[in-house]
This record gives sequence, C-alpha cells and structure tokens, in this order.
Amino acid sequence: MKLLVHNGRLISESTFSGLNRGLYYGDGFFETMRLINGRVHLFNVHMKRFSKAMMHLGLNINDTISPLNLNVSLEKLAAANEIDNGRVRLTVYRTAGGAFVPESDEVEWVAELISVEQNGFEINRKGLLIDVYKKERKWQHSALPFKSLNAAFYIQAGRFARDKKVDEVLVLNENDEIIESLYSNIFYFLNNKLCTPPIEGGGLPGVMRAFVIHVLQKNGVEVLERILQEEDLYNVEELFLTNAVKGIQWVGGFGAKRFYSRHIREYSNYLQKTISLKAAV
Repeated sequence: MKLLVHNGRLISESTFSGLNRGLYYGDGFFETMRLINGRVHLFNVHMKRFSKAMMHLGLNINDTISPLNLNVSLEKLAAANEIDNGRVRLTVYRTAGGAFVPESDEVEWVAELISVEQNGFEINRKGLLIDVYKKERKWQHSALPFKSLNAAFYIQAGRFARDKKVDEVLVLNENDEIIESLYSNIFYFLNNKLCTPPIEGGGLPGVMRAFVIHVLQKNGVEVLERILQEEDLYNVEELFLTNAVKGIQWVGGFGAKRFYSRHIREYSNYLQKTISLKAAV
C-alpha cells in the first residue's frame, strides 16, 4: 500500500482526508522537489521559496514542518516506500475552520512521492513540441513567487496543450511577453546569446532555473535576461525548459519552426556532471 507523510507521520494513502481548506478554498501552496539517491535535491533552495509562501499566506511553521524535521520526514518517506529516485510533492494548507475568514493560521501538510527511473537529469532524445497559450494572460501584478493551490489558469493552459496535442505550452503576460511554460522556466539561444525571460515579467522564480544559471555561469556560459515574444521564436536557434523534476528539456518544434540542440546537450552535461559530483561528496 502506498504511504504518504501527513503532518510528519507516515500514513497509508487510504487514511488521508481531503476535506480541508486546501480543497475548499485553495488556501495553501505546494512545492515540487526531486529526490536523487534518497535525498531531496536543492532542498535548502526549495525551503527559501517555501518560507516566502508561508509568509505571503500568513501561515505558521510548526515543528513537524520545520526545515530540519521536514527533511527527515521526506527521507523516511523515501525509505518506507523503498524509492531512491523520485518526485516529491509537498502540499501545505491552512487548518480547517472558518470560511473566507479562517479561524486559525496553523497548517497541515502532506507529502507524496512518485518513483522516477533516472538518478539524475537526462536530456530528452526527442524534442518537445510546443504552442503558445493565448486565451488568457498571467498578470504581472498578481503573479506569486510560489505555486498556489489555485491552479485554474494552468489547468486551462493544460487543456489547451491536450487539445492541440503538444507537449508544452508557453504562457504570456498582459504585455504579450512569453514568461514561462506550463511546467517550466524558459531559456533560448538567439544571436549567439543564451537568454531567459526576466522573472519580473511574471514567471515563477524556479529553483532549477536559478541552479541552471549558476551551473552554466560556473562553466563560463553567460546568461542574459531578455524579454521574449512570440515573433522572436521564429529566429530562436535553440530553446529549452527547466524544472526541478526533469532538469533541462530540449524543445524541438513550434509549428513549422524547428530548434536545434547542440548547445543544450552541452548544458545538460554540465548539469549532470554537477549532480554526480554532489552525490560523490
């Protein structure tokens, strides 16, 4: 039977109650992390975004979800499920009670772990196919620096991707700037320069985005923050996406436009080498 961690205790999936403020009001957030060789990759960096979410939503950190105890709980979860490499979803929500005016700012939480085959980040052999989601815009002033449980915008973008039969869709802000994708941050190679849309445009400040920039800079690769618009895609030479679970993913096509992957494969090797060195320490 599948096990979860709920408020720091190992429980069976069948005993978890979904009747809570996260379900009723979207009153909470989630963090997606990658487990590699039994440990959460970039845990401390994830905890920085976690702390911002707690502060923004006015939630209190209790002992069970302090960074130290949370890390121990996640490692116990991995051991109990006999999973060394996987995807962790940590969901945090305000305790039950009240309607739009909550009775408490205390939290409950649940962590789920799904197995992943690779013990690192391997680039995809077949390039992803993408499109641009234009029905709605993600407004800069309302963009959050964490993953809210209210994901209605992304669900509609996901339905668009499903109906268009593409792997990913790019998201626009109110200025028609491409700021991120459905699951990831964006990097692109244009005019011999590696660029990424600025976070100020409304994209999520991804943990892997920051880590990839750090790794590339250590290897002598300059990364610039530049605004990206749909018409620019036709001149882009290479395009890749980054997230905490899959690392670097090569995008192969946008409509009739095709993207190369020469630099991307080199960048992915830098990332994998860094992961291997950390594991060896």
